[in-house]
Amino acid sequence: MPDGRIDSVRSTLSFDTPVWAGVNAGLCAAVFPEGRGYGASTGPGLEACKDMTDAWSFLEGRSRDVAACVRWLDGLAWADTARLLVCGCSHGGIVSLLAQSRVNVSGTVLQAPSAGDQARDVSTPVLLDALDRSNAPTLLQHAEHDLHAPIEYSRSLYRLGRKAAKDIRLVEYPFQRSMAGHDQFAWRNRRIWGRDFNRFACRVLGVNGDLLGG
Repeated sequence: MPDGRIDSVRSTLSFDTPVWAGVNAGLCAAVFPEGRGYGASTGPGLEACKDMTDAWSFLEGRSRDVAACVRWLDGLAWADTARLLVCGCSHGGIVSLLAQSRVNVSGTVLQAPSAGDQARDVSTPVLLDALDRSNAPTLLQHAEHDLHAPIEYSRSLYRLGRKAAKDIRLVEYPFQRSMAGHDQFAWRNRRIWGRDFNRFACRVLGVNGDLLGG
């Protein structure tokens, strides 16, 4: 939400949600798993967490929900789960990082990943474990002036990944007038980050074309 709060009541998808250009062109399918406590999904929400240890357990639970979604896709004849890109923004970036260590993916895009904490004694072991189990290319995208999710979080992930010899890249986006840093990764602002996303996604999925459109 504009004030930085997490809107876990409203569904990610609605009749106003644009269809990806790549879906219309038959290049890809876009699946939006809504984990526990989000939208219409059952289970306790983030507001039930008492501290950051609870919050990290909650986000790990959502990563298991993403893995369950992939298993569901495996049972569908049209789904090519051998070519899978996992992507998410903010909390979704953390969930995507954790999820890609649970399932086989072709690549991962983490946009402004944040767990809303600076408790490295809580978060770092979880992230190190996820990075250690990661074998797929990773793209980090972050706005330089993001006040909600400081860019140092992505820079730290990038340094950890490079130290572990992972295929990881960080793209930093400069200040945009009259726009909060975290808002740069809204769908309506894909002109800012879409080209980097599309180039990476096409490479790891083995397709050519404009996946996002606009």
